[in-house]
Amino acid sequence: MRALQPLMPDLIRQEQEVRSLLGIVADSQMFVVQGRDPEAVLEAEEQLRARLDGVIAQGGLDAYSAVSQALPSAARQAADRGLLAAQVYNADGLLARFMRELGYDEAVIAQRRAAFSADAPPLAPVQWLASAAADPYRHLWLGDIGGGYASVLTLAGARDLSALSGAARGSPA
Repeated sequence: MRALQPLMPDLIRQEQEVRSLLGIVADSQMFVVQGRDPEAVLEAEEQLRARLDGVIAQGGLDAYSAVSQALPSAARQAADRGLLAAQVYNADGLLARFMRELGYDEAVIAQRRAAFSADAPPLAPVQWLASAAADPYRHLWLGDIGGGYASVLTLAGARDLSALSGAARGSPA
């Protein structure tokens, strides 16, 4: 891939700066994911991760590390919350059945269900970054880069560069 792209001095400087900030050695592989806002970055990461999972399944990559592994996009959080509502917190869901088996009365079960039903906004990057949960991923979040937002998705054990190139372009692995 590098042989096909001319090395532009500004890009080389930016890459060196990112590598320096992240403590990445020269042979490390990474993708920089950009979007108009933090949510767009998380959504783009999730899409890239789905394609990279295919590259992993084919043996072209060992692993990757991405912010969206710990902080899903708001859309993913909403989908996950919907699944919990349908499977766990509905009137005869897993929570109610389990709590009944343990001997809890219906008032306590209703209280637990109501606590879940309360409107809970999705966890935003600014809140997540301020928490200890972000510590292992914080270095991957570049944040506001002027005119948009960005993160770094690091790769481990990259063996199939053409498959990775396809994943970056949005092609199936």
